[in-house]
Amino acid sequence: MEKQVVLSLRSGLRLFHGAVFLYGFYFFHEIFTFKQMFEAHWILPFVAIFIMMTNLFLACSIYVVTEDGVRWMLLLWPVACLPLRRKFTPWYYEILQVRGVFPFYYMFAFEYQNSRRLSPGFLPYRESIPFFFCRNFLDLIIFIDENISCGEMDPEARERFRQLADKYRRMRMNHPIMYWILNRA
Repeated sequence: MEKQVVLSLRSGLRLFHGAVFLYGFYFFHEIFTFKQMFEAHWILPFVAIFIMMTNLFLACSIYVVTEDGVRWMLLLWPVACLPLRRKFTPWYYEILQVRGVFPFYYMFAFEYQNSRRLSPGFLPYRESIPFFFCRNFLDLIIFIDENISCGEMDPEARERFRQLADKYRRMRMNHPIMYWILNRA
Protein backbone atom coordinates (compact mmCIF):
# COMPACT_ATOMS: atom_id res chain seq x y z
CA MET A 1 0.00 0.00 0.00
CA GLU A 2 1.29 3.43 -0.95
CA LYS A 3 2.10 5.82 1.86
CA GLN A 4 -0.11 8.89 1.89
CA VAL A 5 -1.46 11.72 4.02
CA VAL A 6 -5.05 12.92 3.72
CA LEU A 7 -5.56 16.64 4.30
CA SER A 8 -8.93 18.28 4.90
CA LEU A 9 -10.46 21.07 6.90
CA ARG A 10 -10.76 20.46 10.62
CA SER A 11 -13.86 18.57 11.70
CA GLY A 12 -15.63 21.60 13.17
CA LEU A 13 -15.28 23.58 9.94
CA ARG A 14 -16.41 20.61 7.84
CA LEU A 15 -19.50 20.23 10.03
CA PHE A 16 -20.17 23.98 9.80
CA HIS A 17 -20.00 23.97 5.99
CA GLY A 18 -22.18 20.86 5.83
CA ALA A 19 -24.75 22.49 8.12
CA VAL A 20 -24.74 25.68 6.01
CA PHE A 21 -25.35 23.57 2.89
CA LEU A 22 -28.24 21.66 4.50
CA TYR A 23 -29.79 24.83 5.94
CA GLY A 24 -29.50 26.54 2.55
CA PHE A 25 -31.20 23.56 0.93
CA TYR A 26 -34.03 23.78 3.48
CA PHE A 27 -34.27 27.57 3.27
CA PHE A 28 -34.44 27.69 -0.53
CA HIS A 29 -36.88 24.79 -0.69
CA GLU A 30 -39.32 25.77 2.06
CA ILE A 31 -38.99 29.47 2.94
CA PHE A 32 -37.76 31.42 -0.08
CA THR A 33 -38.13 29.24 -3.17
CA PHE A 34 -36.07 29.54 -6.31
CA LYS A 35 -39.17 30.74 -8.17
CA GLN A 36 -39.60 33.61 -5.70
CA MET A 37 -35.90 34.45 -5.97
CA PHE A 38 -36.09 34.47 -9.76
CA GLU A 39 -39.07 36.82 -9.59
CA ALA A 40 -37.18 39.15 -7.24
CA HIS A 41 -34.04 39.22 -9.41
CA TRP A 42 -32.79 36.83 -12.06
CA ILE A 43 -29.31 36.42 -10.54
CA LEU A 44 -30.40 35.39 -7.01
CA PRO A 45 -30.98 31.67 -7.79
CA PHE A 46 -27.52 31.40 -9.37
CA VAL A 47 -25.88 33.08 -6.36
CA ALA A 48 -27.78 30.75 -3.99
CA ILE A 49 -26.69 27.65 -5.93
CA PHE A 50 -23.08 28.88 -6.04
CA ILE A 51 -23.00 29.49 -2.26
CA MET A 52 -24.56 26.10 -1.51
CA MET A 53 -22.19 24.21 -3.83
CA THR A 54 -19.16 26.06 -2.42
CA ASN A 55 -20.12 24.98 1.09
CA LEU A 56 -20.70 21.40 -0.07
CA PHE A 57 -17.26 21.26 -1.73
CA LEU A 58 -15.59 22.77 1.35
CA ALA A 59 -17.27 20.18 3.55
CA CYS A 60 -16.35 17.23 1.29
CA SER A 61 -12.97 18.20 -0.22
CA ILE A 62 -9.84 16.30 0.71
CA TYR A 63 -6.30 16.32 -0.63
CA VAL A 64 -4.45 13.04 -0.88
CA VAL A 65 -0.69 13.60 -0.65
CA THR A 66 1.77 10.94 -1.85
CA GLU A 67 5.38 10.92 -2.95
CA ASP A 68 4.21 11.71 -6.50
CA GLY A 69 2.29 14.82 -5.54
CA VAL A 70 -1.20 15.89 -4.54
CA ARG A 71 -4.62 14.90 -5.83
CA TRP A 72 -7.93 16.57 -4.97
CA MET A 73 -10.84 14.24 -4.19
CA LEU A 74 -14.34 14.41 -2.76
CA LEU A 75 -15.10 12.54 0.43
CA LEU A 76 -18.76 11.53 0.32
CA TRP A 77 -18.89 9.31 3.39
CA PRO A 78 -16.21 8.40 5.92
CA VAL A 79 -15.35 5.29 3.88
CA ALA A 80 -16.02 6.43 0.30
CA CYS A 81 -13.93 8.78 -1.81
CA LEU A 82 -14.84 9.95 -5.27
CA PRO A 83 -11.59 10.15 -7.25
CA LEU A 84 -11.87 13.00 -9.69
CA ARG A 85 -10.24 12.58 -13.05
CA ARG A 86 -7.34 14.88 -12.34
CA LYS A 87 -3.70 13.93 -12.43
CA PHE A 88 -1.45 14.40 -9.47
CA THR A 89 0.09 17.83 -9.13
CA PRO A 90 3.78 16.88 -8.89
CA TRP A 91 6.15 18.32 -6.29
CA TYR A 92 8.63 20.98 -7.40
CA TYR A 93 11.61 20.16 -5.19
CA GLU A 94 13.61 23.33 -5.87
CA ILE A 95 11.02 25.52 -4.14
CA LEU A 96 9.61 23.02 -1.61
CA GLN A 97 9.56 24.88 1.70
CA VAL A 98 7.30 25.80 4.58
CA ARG A 99 7.00 29.15 6.34
CA GLY A 100 4.97 30.49 9.22
CA VAL A 101 4.16 29.41 12.75
CA PHE A 102 1.62 26.81 13.85
CA PRO A 103 -1.28 26.85 13.02
CA PHE A 104 -0.71 29.44 10.26
CA TYR A 105 1.62 27.65 7.87
CA TYR A 106 2.28 28.52 4.25
CA MET A 107 3.87 26.09 1.83
CA PHE A 108 5.56 26.45 -1.52
CA ALA A 109 5.42 23.04 -3.16
CA PHE A 110 4.39 23.20 -6.82
CA GLU A 111 5.71 24.94 -9.89
CA TYR A 112 2.31 26.50 -10.63
CA GLN A 113 0.43 27.83 -7.63
CA ASN A 114 -2.62 30.04 -8.12
CA SER A 115 -1.95 29.84 -11.89
CA ARG A 116 1.43 31.56 -11.53
CA ARG A 117 4.78 29.99 -12.24
CA LEU A 118 7.13 30.02 -9.27
CA SER A 119 10.89 29.73 -9.20
CA PRO A 120 13.47 29.63 -6.40
CA GLY A 121 13.99 33.39 -6.86
CA PHE A 122 10.26 34.25 -6.96
CA LEU A 123 8.34 33.04 -3.90
CA PRO A 124 5.88 35.71 -2.71
CA TYR A 125 3.65 34.86 0.25
CA ARG A 126 0.49 35.60 -1.73
CA GLU A 127 1.34 32.73 -4.11
CA SER A 128 1.84 30.16 -1.35
CA ILE A 129 -0.66 27.52 -0.25
CA PRO A 130 -2.14 28.42 3.14
CA PHE A 131 -2.81 25.54 5.51
CA PHE A 132 -5.00 27.38 8.02
CA PHE A 133 -7.17 25.10 10.12
CA CYS A 134 -6.05 22.09 8.13
CA ARG A 135 -6.23 18.61 9.57
CA ASN A 136 -3.15 16.34 9.51
CA PHE A 137 -0.71 19.12 8.57
CA LEU A 138 1.68 17.87 11.26
CA ASP A 139 1.62 14.44 9.61
CA LEU A 140 2.32 16.12 6.25
CA ILE A 141 5.53 17.70 7.61
CA ILE A 142 6.70 14.33 8.95
CA PHE A 143 5.66 12.59 5.69
CA ILE A 144 7.65 15.03 3.55
CA ASP A 145 10.70 14.67 5.78
CA GLU A 146 10.57 10.86 5.71
CA ASN A 147 9.31 10.02 2.23
CA ILE A 148 10.01 12.71 -0.32
CA SER A 149 13.44 12.74 -1.86
CA CYS A 150 14.65 16.28 -1.37
CA GLY A 151 18.13 16.19 -2.85
CA GLU A 152 17.35 19.17 -5.07
CA MET A 153 15.87 21.25 -2.22
CA ASP A 154 17.43 24.41 -0.91
CA PRO A 155 19.51 23.33 2.13
CA GLU A 156 17.87 25.96 4.37
CA ALA A 157 14.37 24.80 3.39
CA ARG A 158 15.39 21.17 3.95
CA GLU A 159 16.74 22.02 7.41
CA ARG A 160 13.45 23.77 8.26
CA PHE A 161 11.52 20.61 7.33
CA ARG A 162 13.87 18.51 9.46
CA GLN A 163 13.48 20.82 12.46
CA LEU A 164 9.68 20.87 12.19
CA ALA A 165 9.48 17.11 11.68
CA ASP A 166 11.73 16.45 14.69
CA LYS A 167 9.64 18.85 16.79
CA TYR A 168 6.40 17.07 15.86
CA ARG A 169 7.92 13.60 16.29
CA ARG A 170 8.94 14.57 19.84
CA MET A 171 5.48 15.98 20.47
CA ARG A 172 3.93 12.74 19.23
CA MET A 173 6.13 10.73 21.62
CA ASN A 174 6.05 13.02 24.68
CA HIS A 175 2.64 14.66 24.39
CA PRO A 176 0.44 12.28 22.39
CA ILE A 177 -2.85 13.87 23.49
CA MET A 178 -1.70 17.37 22.53
CA TYR A 179 -0.39 16.07 19.20
CA TRP A 180 -3.72 14.36 18.52
CA ILE A 181 -5.69 17.52 19.35
CA LEU A 182 -3.51 19.75 17.16
CA ASN A 183 -3.49 17.25 14.32
CA ARG A 184 -7.09 16.15 14.15
CA ALA A 185 -9.39 18.52 16.00
